[in-house]
Amino acid sequence: MQVLLEQETNHCRRTTATGVDLDRNFDWNWGGEGSSGSPGHEEYRGSHPFSEPESTWLKALASQKKYFAFFSIHSGEQQGILQR
Repeated sequence: MQVLLEQETNHCRRTTATGVDLDRNFDWNWGGEGSSGSPGHEEYRGSHPFSEPESTWLKALASQKKYFAFFSIHSGEQQGILQR
């Protein structure tokens, strides 16, 4: 698997090495507003729900266990550096 974040200056990349935005690769509201069906688009959802191994793995893990908490940590917004 290629790790693109370490090889590019685009540290806000949201897609996998295959170009799929994992936030949009799940079956909930798949294909809805805020996603794209065009490969190469930043919000490309993939060819179908759970088309990526990462989303398939997470689905399998979530169905095996009973979780009582969920943490969602997002990063990557390009903001200017605060200067004093």
